[in-house]
This record gives sequence, structure tokens and C-alpha cells, in this order.
Amino acid sequence: MLKIRLYDPAQRQQEKERQRALDAAALQSGQVSPDQLRVSNGFLSSLEVIDSSIACKEVFS
Repeated sequence: MLKIRLYDPAQRQQEKERQRALDAAALQSGQVSPDQLRVSNGFLSSLEVIDSSIACKEVFS
């Protein structure tokens, strides 16, 4: 029988906060470089958010 898991936004937020704290500690201690952390955190992490932008061109008739 399949197990059904419910998504709990509060629990997910806590998990993300814990991971960010671990990432910050690893960076501060020199265990990982910013590039290593970016790679390990997934494909979206490779984006340079500071140098990125979102453009929306609306066409009004």
C-alpha cells in the first residue's frame, strides 16, 4: 500500500532554515567554498541572482 505524505509548509521552512544555518557554518569555517556550496545546492543555485533579472514585456492593445 502507498504511503501518503502531506506537505507541511511550516516543517519545510524549518528544514530550509536548518540547512541554511549549516551552509553558513560550513562557509565560515572554510569547509566549503561558495562555488562548492552553489553546486551542491542544486541547479538553480548556479544562477548568479545578483546579476540576473526578470523582464516582462506587456503588450496593451
